[in-house]
Amino acid sequence: MLTVRSLSKTYPGGARPALRDVSFALAAGEAVALVGRSGSGKSTLARCLAGFLPPDSGSISIEGVAQMVFQDSPLSLNPRWTVERLLAEPFAVAGFRDAPDRARVAAAGAGFPDAYLAKPIWALSGGERQLVALSRALAVEPLSLLVLDEPFTGLDEHHQCRLADILLARRRAGLALLIATHDLHWARRLTERVLLLDQGRLVEDAPAARFFSSPAHAAGSALLAACLEPVC
Repeated sequence: MLTVRSLSKTYPGGARPALRDVSFALAAGEAVALVGRSGSGKSTLARCLAGFLPPDSGSISIEGVAQMVFQDSPLSLNPRWTVERLLAEPFAVAGFRDAPDRARVAAAGAGFPDAYLAKPIWALSGGERQLVALSRALAVEPLSLLVLDEPFTGLDEHHQCRLADILLARRRAGLALLIATHDLHWARRLTERVLLLDQGRLVEDAPAARFFSSPAHAAGSALLAACLEPVC
C-alpha cells in the first residue's frame, strides 16, 4: 500500500541530511512504529509521507488517501472555531456540496457528546483538542493510511487511552497506521512492526516482538535502555 524508495532530505543550512536513502514498504492494514532518538528524522519522514514536505530525492507511492496528525496538532486548529465547525471542515475540503448533518459531524468526533460540539476549541483541554485533530483526520472516507507524529506527547493517561482505543478500532477496520513516537509503551501495544531511524538512516526494520526483546542495532538497544516504562 505504501512504498518508499531511497528517500533523502536535507534542510537548508543543515549540518547533515535529515533522511538518508530510506526505503521500506507498508502493507494495507499494517500498523508500524517509527522510533529513534530526537533528531533521528522521524518527523521529517512523517511529513514527507503525508505530502507536507517534498523530499530531495527518492519516491513515495501510496495506494489511496493518507492523512496526518501532527505533533503539535492543536496548533492547526482555528481557535475561533467551534468543535462542530472544525469537524465539518474536512467534509467541505473533500468536496461535499452540502454541509454534513449534525449526526455525521458528531460521529466523526471521537464520541464527543453534543454539548462539546458548540464549544470553542480554546475551551477544551490539550487531550480533547488532540482528539478533535484525530477526528478531523479520520472524518472523510475512504482513508488508506494515517500518519501520526508523537500523538501521545503531553496527554494524560485518560486521553492516551481514548486515542489508543480509536486507533485500535480503525486498525481492526483495515486502516494502515504509521506512528512516529518516543513512547515505546504505546508503540509495543499498537503496532506489529518497528522501523528504527538513526541519524537519518533506517537501521532496523523488524517485527515488534523481536525488536522489543532483542534489537539488532545498537541504537535500538540504547533506546530501550533509556525507556523508563516497565514494558521496555
